[in-house]
Amino acid sequence: MSKTYRVERQNNGEIYAWSYPTGTYLPGDNLPAMIPQGPSMRLPHVVIHNSPGFETGYAGEGPADLALSILSHHFHETPEEIRNEWFHYRFSDDRPHSKALALHQDFKLAFICTRPLERGGHYDITSEEIDLWIQSGKVVKMATAVITILNNIQRACQSILETLDKFRKREEGPTT
Repeated sequence: MSKTYRVERQNNGEIYAWSYPTGTYLPGDNLPAMIPQGPSMRLPHVVIHNSPGFETGYAGEGPADLALSILSHHFHETPEEIRNEWFHYRFSDDRPHSKALALHQDFKLAFICTRPLERGGHYDITSEEIDLWIQSGKVVKMATAVITILNNIQRACQSILETLDKFRKREEGPTT
């Protein structure tokens, strides 16, 4: 089911994140506004960065925990699973198995730190936007791998041509 994540700053300054089933778009003055439909769920704060609460609009610990909490819900990973893996992962050279843990810092930079909120303000992130962002990252990684392979092939071909040129010059003998 498609979800909308709403990040809102309360009048007291606190930030809450909610998950709603994605609703419909209604025309607004400039852009369509997302109207969440159905029951909402307040996202739990997945604390791994020593932040007192969620934050947005900069690249700190509160925004990192917000990104992690949204992704943990998106990937159906529990806060307990993430915290347990985090304690193992941060003291080892292993890569995290948790998708939320592996992606939350990049997600923070793409979606959270660029969106400051005034009191009473909110913004929405849809599960479709998250999936598209993940897929675009995979495409970029694949394109980078293909470019690396092509560069390696080009270097190998250049080396072969240089070697063939040396053999050709050796067979021709010294020029007088």
